[in-house]
Amino acid sequence: MARRILCPSVVLHFCGCSSAAEIQSLCDVDISVAKIRYAHLRELRKNSDFLRSPYEREVLNAFLKFISDYLAQKNKLSGNTDSCKLEVYHMADNLAHQEIWRDELINGKTFLMSPRPSVNHNIVAGNIYRILGNYLDGKQCTPFGDGTDLYLTDKDRFIPDGMVVCDRNKIKPDGIYGAPDLVIEVLSPSTAKNDRGHKKNVYEQAGVNEYWIVNPADKAVEIYLLDGGHYVLNDVLSLYPDFMLKNMTKEECAAVVTKFKCSLFDDLVISLEDIFKRTI
Repeated sequence: MARRILCPSVVLHFCGCSSAAEIQSLCDVDISVAKIRYAHLRELRKNSDFLRSPYEREVLNAFLKFISDYLAQKNKLSGNTDSCKLEVYHMADNLAHQEIWRDELINGKTFLMSPRPSVNHNIVAGNIYRILGNYLDGKQCTPFGDGTDLYLTDKDRFIPDGMVVCDRNKIKPDGIYGAPDLVIEVLSPSTAKNDRGHKKNVYEQAGVNEYWIVNPADKAVEIYLLDGGHYVLNDVLSLYPDFMLKNMTKEECAAVVTKFKCSLFDDLVISLEDIFKRTI
């Protein structure tokens, strides 16, 4: 007979373990170690510098709850003389599903990324990949969607929401090594500062020719082009909401630009309607 305690995927990721059995063996080696780490992490939770993103707070809170539950169950069983034991299990032990927590290396610090981006984030990233993929079908350059590692410096390994790479030598089995020709980042509340700040600076220094910052909330695209080694804001385009268009004159409506040309290709014209299609 065993009392079972669930080990969430985020706890496995946090501890660097591949299975529930592995994390149980770590806890069982010396229960005092678990107690010490639990107390230490409770203090770290108070430190805002340690918790760099909402996802790190989620991971830490999940780990604290797991250790707390584990210690409580251990205490209950400490005086039990029958064959009852504590068994740690994970949903992936029984189901063909496991959350995969990704991370980026940003200026030498590891940042956890959410395995569950928002619906609009996924829709927009998918739309962009489809646009680029359709255009580049049969051409030299290769489009990449979200999920591919990009290695630019010893301190920076990013996972952009989209890329175009024309130099095949930069494409390796585990990611892209060197500057892509185009990088796209789709903004979310937890990534906007890095996308507009450090990442943008690294893309500029690495020599990424064109950089798009796409804002699903405002249905806007900022386009930066490399000029003399520095980014220049080439254009900012937005889809105006209906209530604003109703209050504009015909001339003003006609002057609203909703299409732009990618600087890498002479005949690739992209519509904002296509980028933000089906967003909610």
